[in-house]
Parts: sequence; structure tokens; C-alpha cells
Amino acid sequence: MTQETKKLTIKQQLSSGLSALLLTLSLCVCFGAVTGQGLFFVLICVLWCTIISVLSKRSIFAPHPLFIVPFFFVCFGGSFFGAIFAVSTGACLCCLFGTSLEKIKIPDFVFSGAALGICLGATILLTNSYFGIGAFGSTPLEMLKSYRSLGFHPNFMGLLTGTITLFTMITYPFKFRKLRRIIPAPFITILIPFILNLFLNPQKDYTTINEALCLTPVTDFSVKEFISSYSASQISTVIKGAVVFFLVFTAANQKSHQKALPLIPTFPVASYHTDGFSPLSGCVMALISVGAILLFPATFARLPVHCAGSMLIVLAWQSLPFKKIAEVFKTKERRLVSIIGFLVCALSFVFADAFTAVLISAAASLIFRKEAKANEE
Repeated sequence: MTQETKKLTIKQQLSSGLSALLLTLSLCVCFGAVTGQGLFFVLICVLWCTIISVLSKRSIFAPHPLFIVPFFFVCFGGSFFGAIFAVSTGACLCCLFGTSLEKIKIPDFVFSGAALGICLGATILLTNSYFGIGAFGSTPLEMLKSYRSLGFHPNFMGLLTGTITLFTMITYPFKFRKLRRIIPAPFITILIPFILNLFLNPQKDYTTINEALCLTPVTDFSVKEFISSYSASQISTVIKGAVVFFLVFTAANQKSHQKALPLIPTFPVASYHTDGFSPLSGCVMALISVGAILLFPATFARLPVHCAGSMLIVLAWQSLPFKKIAEVFKTKERRLVSIIGFLVCALSFVFADAFTAVLISAAASLIFRKEAKANEE
């Protein structure tokens, strides 16, 4: 037991484990709901995050919505099996070569523009879940075309629950600054509309709200079906996805306090700061998550997908580096170049696929670096 762990009382360790569980489980469930995956993958992700959180001690690991755009690109452009492989491969490449790439400093306007572009792309993709439109697409542009084709007709009952989540997600952290450290915002903001849905729609067969029916029990998981979803035709998409995650993880580790996690088994995750996380905290997190998912699978399936999409959208916007974005427009040196580069990087994640957008951002970083060297000489 480390010195840091000794300072934590039993009550603090139990509280830390419960808070971590509420954050991680909420985000894993919402990721599963918007990507159409069952509780088996939710459970695997929660348990993996528990192990890494125990090893980290000062960080809680959970899925992060800013990784939605590259994840959708592989998941719906190929398969979920391919998405997992792409995420894991990209993370391994980040571990092997990420340190050497730190020499190539990413300009703030590139990082800020890419972050905003990914956030805009995630908003476009997740609006489908939030509004319950029934559109489809693996990229933001494809989703926008689907919206235009189908007509923008939201499910108003579902929109109500999603809007409750959105409003609570924005106000809760400011109104309850101390409580949010114990009960994370992602959990409380989907709990309220979830209970409301159970009250208004007690019989699931007659509900008009899009519920997370994809969150099937762990026992329904089939290894054969999971592997058979992958085909050789997806190799190109998986390779592109691995490159995207490699560069995105490397950039996140270089510029952000939220470090990306290597060797991820299901959903792409990042670190969230905590005051302390002990093995006892991990035991609490693991035991409760396993018990809840195995014993009450039908309860998870009653979650309105609208809430999951809404919560992830708000969390994505709350994760943006607003100070760095503001500095792009405030800095006098090379302001025009910075603003143009910022806009190009941001718009590329909206109007191009994730692979092309990442290459554009990488090219902008290299070009700006060469120009900076030339000016120094």
C-alpha cells in the first residue's frame, strides 16, 4: 500500500470507488447505447477501466466523447470488431512511437481547430441519438446528408428526456460544486430522465421513446457472431482507423491533461482526475458493476437513447480547450495564418472523414513547423 493510499480513510476509499463507478459505468453504458453494443462490452470496458484506475491511483479512466468521430468512422464504416482492433492498434502505436513524435510540437491552432472539429462532428453524429431521427452514417457529412434525405423530424417525447439531460448537465456542475465530486454529472443527468421514463412508460412494449434495446444481457453475447461481423473488405477502414487513433492519442497526450489510455479493449477512453483511487475503491467499482449488469440487464435497456446522446454532446463541449481556442484569435503574431489553419482543421472533421481530417491536421503541423524553422534560420 502506497503512502498516498494510507492517507485515505476506508470511507474515502469506498466513496472514491462509488464515484468512479457512477462516472465510468454511465459513460460506458451511454457509449454502448449510441453505438448499438450490448452489456458484455460495457462490462469489459468498466472492468478494464477499474484495473487501470487502480494502477494510476490519481486518475479514473472512462470513455470520452471526443473520440466518437474516429470511433464511428470505423465502427459503422466497417464493424465493431474492426473498431476495437483499430483503437487497440492505434493505442499500441502511440505507446511505441508517441514519445518520438513529441519532438514535433503541434501548433496550438492545429490542436484547437482539430478539437473543435471533432466536437462539431460528434455533435452531428450524436444528434441522431438525441433527437431520435433514425438517420445513419459513419461520418458527420454522411449523417448530415441522411438528415436531409429523411427530413429533420425528431421524436418529441424522446427529445423531452434528452433536453432534461442537456439542461441538467449544464446546470448541475455549477449549482452543486461539492456534490458533483461525489455524484458525477454524467450519472445524475441520465438518472433523472431515466426514472421519469420508467414512471411515464411503465410498460416497455408500449413506449414511444427510443430505449437502449441494444444493451442486451451478457449471456446473449456470441463470439462467433462478433468475429464473423468482420470481413477482409474492412481492412482498409481498420488501418485508416488505427492511424487516426494513433495520431489522436498522441496529440491528446501531448497537449491535454486527459491522457489517452493504451491497449483499450472496447471503447476509447481517457483519464479523469481524482483525489485518490485505491485497490479497495477498485473492488467496490468492480463488484457493484458486475452485480448490476448481470442481475439487472433489463433495467439498463430502459435507458432512453436520447439521454445518452444528449449527455455525450454536452460533455464533449465541456471538454474543449476554450482558452487555447481564444488564444488563436488573440495572438497578434501570424494571426491570419493561425485563424485560417484553425478553420481548415476544424471544418475538415465536419466535411471529410476522420482519416482525411487527421492527415490535413498533421500536414498543417508539419508545414507550420518547417516555416517556423525557416524563420529562425
